[in-house]
Amino acid sequence: MTLQRICIGALLLLLSQMCGAVKQGKVYRIVPTSDAQKSLFVENASLRDKARVVVWTETDVPAQQWKVATLTRKGMATLTNVYTGLYLAIENGKAVQSKSPCYFTIKEAKDGAVRLYYMNEWLYVPSTKDGTEVGII
Repeated sequence: MTLQRICIGALLLLLSQMCGAVKQGKVYRIVPTSDAQKSLFVENASLRDKARVVVWTETDVPAQQWKVATLTRKGMATLTNVYTGLYLAIENGKAVQSKSPCYFTIKEAKDGAVRLYYMNEWLYVPSTKDGTEVGII
């Protein structure tokens, strides 16, 4: 199955769309803009609330796939991990999975990428090395 991508910049996290607008109920990969071979991943495919979300080499597993659970008319969205069913969230500036929903703003850029923001801050990853924490800047 070919998933659409949500890109996270080599330093920024983004939803990069391959075709069409982001849609509620669709499943996406969240990838660095600088390395589409990486994806956001629930560390160790943990089912634990507050488990870290990190960048990892794409292995096409559900723990690297994110569903747009809610999408408002104002471009606010919640994302759930396909494997764990928990929400992508930000806690203390770092990405985690959570039982509680967290709303992200989705904005399309001129280059066609779709960027994710939390509280007007970019989702960010300092490198694409496996295990690197995701946060906000």
